[in-house]
Amino acid sequence: MKRIAKFIFAGVMSAMVTGCAVMSEEECRSTNWYERGYADGTKGVGSHMLREYIDACHKVVAVDQNGYMRGRREGAEVYCTNENAFSLGTQNTSVSDICSVSSNANNFNKYYKRGHAVYSAREYLAKIDEYINVCSEYSVSMDSRRLREQLRANQNYLSNLRYDVENYVNYVEEHAYNGGITLRDYSSEINRMPYPDAIKIANNIAEGERKYEESRREAERYMDDARHCMKEANRKDDGEKYNRCHDKYNCWKDRAHELHRAYEGFLYEAERGSTSSYYPRHVRSCSTHIR
Repeated sequence: MKRIAKFIFAGVMSAMVTGCAVMSEEECRSTNWYERGYADGTKGVGSHMLREYIDACHKVVAVDQNGYMRGRREGAEVYCTNENAFSLGTQNTSVSDICSVSSNANNFNKYYKRGHAVYSAREYLAKIDEYINVCSEYSVSMDSRRLREQLRANQNYLSNLRYDVENYVNYVEEHAYNGGITLRDYSSEINRMPYPDAIKIANNIAEGERKYEESRREAERYMDDARHCMKEANRKDDGEKYNRCHDKYNCWKDRAHELHRAYEGFLYEAERGSTSSYYPRHVRSCSTHIR
């Protein structure tokens, strides 16, 4: 897989490193550097660690670099197995340059790629499931028959794709150590659904409905306030205030009608394939303070 290079690099995650980069004087004096190298090798610690030890101990003792590297090479044989490579790949775990000193370097990279192919396919499975759920929900809730049919077609395609990806994952997991395996990249398969814009359109419609309902409720609150103001003005026989409140009520009523017309226009365009979003007009222009 092309992206494999970014997962194998000279550094190593801090979780892989045992001990601190800076050793105490006592540790520098007492360390068996062959054993330290072996321990680091079995844990996949990168080659940078030797420089850390040298920097930490140079004022106290000379690090046995040959002993450390010999131990590290032997430890690498324990770490750089096909099984561990495959497991690390399936977990998307970054690895250091440890296996460059292993006799199994080529196989390690090969099985890591196989494991990472499983990891990637599982990611695609999660994305496919997300799209399937969206299509399933919207194919019931959308008013447009045309859009519902497109979403169902997408759902059928994605369900078949999911079956293929799941079988692929199972096959690679079961046959990782047997012969050659053709690695597949399913990332582009999702975009080959029959109507890729249908999901975006359905999302836009759902979001447009949410925005419209929010604006409509806002307009209705202002209208209720205006009605309350009119009743209060009547009770106090305040004709001037009543007229102001009545004007505000009519203004907000007009704005509510405008919102509805804009929303209907948005639905009309969306159901015919437009992916434009809905931006409701604001109604606050009517809400000046009543003294």
